Amino acid sequence: MQSGATDPPKSRAIVIRTAIPADLPDVAKLLNARDGQVRDPQTVAAYLWGLDPGRTCTWLAYADEQPIGITMLYLRDMHWPRWDQTDDRSQTLRAGYWAHLFVEPEFRKQMVYPQLVLAMLRGFKAAKLDLIFTATRQPTVAEGHQKLGFALVGTPPLRLRPLRPFRLVAKHKQLGLLVPLCRPLDTVARLFLKRSANANSQVQDVGIDDSLIEQIVELMNQKSPQGVRQAWDSEQFRNRFRTTLDGTAYRIRAISRGGQIVAAGVSTLVERGNQIRAGILLSLVATASASTQEVQTLLADAEAIAHGAGAELMLSLDHTLALPQLANSSGKYFTNRSEQYHMLVYPKQLAQSPYLAADLQRWAFEYADHDAF
Repeated sequence: MQSGATDPPKSRAIVIRTAIPADLPDVAKLLNARDGQVRDPQTVAAYLWGLDPGRTCTWLAYADEQPIGITMLYLRDMHWPRWDQTDDRSQTLRAGYWAHLFVEPEFRKQMVYPQLVLAMLRGFKAAKLDLIFTATRQPTVAEGHQKLGFALVGTPPLRLRPLRPFRLVAKHKQLGLLVPLCRPLDTVARLFLKRSANANSQVQDVGIDDSLIEQIVELMNQKSPQGVRQAWDSEQFRNRFRTTLDGTAYRIRAISRGGQIVAAGVSTLVERGNQIRAGILLSLVATASASTQEVQTLLADAEAIAHGAGAELMLSLDHTLALPQLANSSGKYFTNRSEQYHMLVYPKQLAQSPYLAADLQRWAFEYADHDAF
């Protein structure tokens, strides 16, 4: 075989370094290449918190000064209790949630992926982090992470609720010609699937800069006080839900009584494979005094918004639906047995006894923690 006029990619030297805010254009280029999209640079910057070193840690791989790979940690405080609850120092740990691992296809045979990950594992201590954790739906990726020293805590399932079941099946099976024929069938199905709402419970939009956000953050921190969970603050909440990576909105909705929020939820809309549109229920919280009707109304509201935007289904995770008020109705969200997440922790001793993180049932993990839809 004749050699080409230019050097093949395997001959190009790879340099990996920590990213700084000035590298945002390179980060945006890589994420756009990963997703096959062209995004507004300002939206990408907002979604990534401007690569603020107090909120993120990012490593970039370069070949001849061209960005070819990325891995990133979102920084957060995690409530990380022990079984005995005796060591207060163990209650809160500084963590990085691992996301956005990507290498340009032509460089994947050059071991860029392990080089990026090893750079991250060497650098996370320098960033004063105690641990790294992540959730992936890809079993082969989870296996690779375990070979690098991550512990597999468990496999939380994805939960779904059909909104347009016939069109969902047609798209999932790639039966494009049948999609237009599904409308009348889905209209009838809607009569049975539409969740009832209490007309006396008024649902309101909450702006990201509204002072009511403080009440929602407090409820999120109270939902699983003894579990393994993110310790939210108002600034982090506002950064997290200001915009999606694609520039669409997170909807923050709430029900109040006497000026106090009794239930609130965060949702958004995404497009998955085969052009399936999904409403995402990222978080749902309520006070102990909230009625079943109020929580049901808020859930119905999120589903109605997604349906009105053309979604075929709603997606969520178990912890989001784990409210006492939904004990007899959350079953309307079905377990999707074809998709599950793999919860991974590094170093692995932090996912072993005496830490509660060893038990997946102790994790308060939901889509509010990540955008791996």
